[in-house]
Amino acid sequence: MLQRSSRSVLTIIGTALGIGGFVAILGVTETANGQITKAFTELSSTVVIAHATEEAVASPDEPFPADARTRVSRISGVTTVAEWRRILPRTISALPPGSRDAPSSDSSILAVSPEYWDYVGGQLGEGRFFDEALSEYPVAVVGRELARSMSLAPVETSPTIYINRVPVTVIGIAADTRGDSTLLSSIAIPHEFAIQNFASDVTAAALGVNTRVGASTVVSEQLALAINPQHPDRVRVVPPPKPSLARNQVAVSVQTLLFSLACITLLVGAVGITNSALIGVLSRAPEIGLRRALGAMPRHIALQFVLECAIRGLLGGAIGTAVGVLTVVVIAAIQQWTPVLHPLTLVLAPIAGLGIGCLAGAYPAWKAARLDPLAAFRTL
Repeated sequence: MLQRSSRSVLTIIGTALGIGGFVAILGVTETANGQITKAFTELSSTVVIAHATEEAVASPDEPFPADARTRVSRISGVTTVAEWRRILPRTISALPPGSRDAPSSDSSILAVSPEYWDYVGGQLGEGRFFDEALSEYPVAVVGRELARSMSLAPVETSPTIYINRVPVTVIGIAADTRGDSTLLSSIAIPHEFAIQNFASDVTAAALGVNTRVGASTVVSEQLALAINPQHPDRVRVVPPPKPSLARNQVAVSVQTLLFSLACITLLVGAVGITNSALIGVLSRAPEIGLRRALGAMPRHIALQFVLECAIRGLLGGAIGTAVGVLTVVVIAAIQQWTPVLHPLTLVLAPIAGLGIGCLAGAYPAWKAARLDPLAAFRTL
């Protein structure tokens, strides 16, 4: 094996690439699954929504008591509380009433509290969001998609839209949200201003809560009573969906795909060792014939080739394991992930290289053991 060092080195490199790819893919898979679990947990299990029932919306009283948000904010685990109402106005126009060819829209209006921006993770494209100081003023934030369809002028020019002929100044354009994208195709106006001008057009009311991770279940159980202690039946709470099923399906799909790629890399390494060993049998035919003539048994010849392939596989497996671990760490560092790799992988990968070497060398060893000494000498 040492006399043909170049072939041995190339075989070891091929095995190292196969084992290294296998380890790297397994490590990246486990790391990605960890990120999938984290993302599902953070996005799916920290939002609880309470809807006012149709009875509460249709009643002459407010859908939610005035101090509902204050009580909800006192529940342990709650981080943000926002209230919004959906309004279906008769007309929405970008030009004054009576203008010809006025660009109009049939989109809904969201009457939101100032906390709504934090609740949905709103991101501005232009202008600003309204706050408590503007809660009674005729201002609006328009979603990016709706602003484009209505051909609104830049926010710097203080464009005006008309809701049921009521002029409202656009002070901001919402470019994106963290979760619910309803805002991007709607017009958001201050909650207090909406109550004063469009109370009769309210079709739905809801209260959204952001919670700390792990607190959503407890919060959802207390939410209805905290919102309306006298009539909790007028509140319909929608707890966060359990992300385990979707998360597991995504994780299994990713793991199956990448594991298949890892097995292909191992197969490539095994084919490389087999090919190198077969070439070795052909080039070393005189040597094999000489050993047979000196009394070596076929099993001795077979054992020699299997051991050589096993050593190459073990060395390639050890080097490949180190390269694979380094690859996982580098990828995780670039993506700012936490690298995850099962400890058994570090032990089993070199053993896998040894096993692949033995299996890949079995057929060449069998061919070498069956080589006829006279036929071998004729190749000289």
